[in-house]
Formats: sequence, C-alpha cells, structure tokens
Amino acid sequence: MFTTTDIISELEKFSPNVIKLGPPITDDRITAFEHTHHVSLPADYKALISRFNTLELLGNTIYGIGPVDFPQTLESVYEREHHQVETPQPGYLVPFSSDDSGNFYCFDTRFVNDESTDCPIVFWESGASSQENEPELVNESFYEWVMEIFIGWTLDLIHYDGSPNA
Repeated sequence: MFTTTDIISELEKFSPNVIKLGPPITDDRITAFEHTHHVSLPADYKALISRFNTLELLGNTIYGIGPVDFPQTLESVYEREHHQVETPQPGYLVPFSSDDSGNFYCFDTRFVNDESTDCPIVFWESGASSQENEPELVNESFYEWVMEIFIGWTLDLIHYDGSPNA
C-alpha cells in the first residue's frame, strides 16, 4: 500500500517543466466541500491535496479545491457534471480528473467511511444513457490510481526530466 510520502517522493522526481504542484491547503475548504455536497472524500486524496492543492503532470490534472490558479476545480467540475449536463453523474460520484475526452475518473464515495482510507476509483463515460453508464472500477484506492495512471502512464511516455521515453 502506498503512503503520502511515497506519492510525494515520486512526484518530486519530475522536472518542473512537466509538473505543476499547487500550494498547500491551510484552511477548511476540504471540509466545506464535503458538507456542501454531502460526501466524504477519501483520506488519501485529502492528504495529497492538503500538500499540493491541484496537481498537473504532462497536461493531466488532479483537481484541487478552489480557489486555485488552475482553470478547473473539484467544485466547478462537480457542479457541471451533476447539474449542467444531459446525463448527470449520480450524487455519490466525485469527478477528480478527466481523460480530456469529457470522461472522468471519480471517487465512488458510497464506500468511504471512517474505518477505511480506501475509496474505489471508477471511470464515468459522459454522455452515455444512465442505463449504459454504470461506472467501471479502475483502482481500489486513490493512491493506487495515482501510481498506476497519473504517474505510471506518464512514465510510459517520458522520463522524470521530461525527455521522451524511447
């Protein structure tokens, strides 16, 4: 199982040319988001965005909780995907990253509780009808997703310094 220290160690290996890390969260905006939307965010996500509120790696983004100096936030995407689209996401899904085709990696918050730090990560295909759109399980936890998809898929393309991976 990965820890916050493991993830931060991996992220800090990347050149500033390919990674942008937001500032730490020093206020109660995480709790405010949870109360406003009646969800519990997974502990591993909260730990990471408390340190880096929004992460962007080679154009892929993990949304932070505003205000941040990035075009999209967890709030703006949650609002749009739950209230402004033809096929809204179920309330228990919280989209935290996009595949850049309008689909989202989401926390399935039905399984977040005080005893567990894990939260299933599912893939939501936007635009499909609700009958066709059962989210696909991608990873068992946010940290597994970060290591496999956010970091791992990036390292399939480039080295930590940003040079192409031949």
